[in-house]
Amino acid sequence: MPFIHAIYGGFVNGRNVAFVGNRQDQMELIALEYKDGSYQVSILDQGAGPANCMYYSYEGKDMLLAANRETDEIALYELSEE
Repeated sequence: MPFIHAIYGGFVNGRNVAFVGNRQDQMELIALEYKDGSYQVSILDQGAGPANCMYYSYEGKDMLLAANRETDEIALYELSEE
């Protein structure tokens, strides 16, 4: 993954998770966590080019807000276990 942007780390739904993104190549937003003895990577979005992101919990829901610089948008993701 090229130069990393959109870095956020914290406790999400009982787990330590890091969210990272980049603004080149695939322009992905991913979630990283250490689970069952290895690192797990989940791709949350592609093609948006996140520059910043922030996690928060609202009314019992886990939410991730991202400023997608390359598509000139603000995106709101509701996180789930899947």
